[in-house]
Amino acid sequence: MKKYILIISILITIIISCSVGNRKNLTENKPIQKDTLLFLDTMFNIVTDSFANNMGRVTSFDKRLIKYFKYIGNDTVSIVRTWTGDPHFICEYPHEPLIKNQIYSIEICFSFTGNKGTFNKTMGFNLTNGDIIIFRFKGEIVPTEIK
Repeated sequence: MKKYILIISILITIIISCSVGNRKNLTENKPIQKDTLLFLDTMFNIVTDSFANNMGRVTSFDKRLIKYFKYIGNDTVSIVRTWTGDPHFICEYPHEPLIKNQIYSIEICFSFTGNKGTFNKTMGFNLTNGDIIIFRFKGEIVPTEIK
């Protein structure tokens, strides 16, 4: 159990450290380490590490977060629409039909600049079969220290 918590902590640290200025997907810099990804949470035929994400304390700069998921269904589906209710949005996602057991990534762009306090955001995407995949993100925005 401790091993899984350590792996999840390392993955979250790596993902959160991605900055807005870095437009490259992590998979462009380094191949996906398939044996280190954890798929623990399922919604319809999409599995990921978690659909409820506690980002902890984040600084008041814009952030990018990359989430990995796997499609486990048998039908041919595609993402037809991404959605959110505020300036945070899914800025990169697969535009091709999803293939069973293939790992994909979505990149989420957060706009925290000038904000502070707690946040609780919901966003997701619609699939061609009518399923709606929902991600939740919460945390606390803290001022950036000036050195």
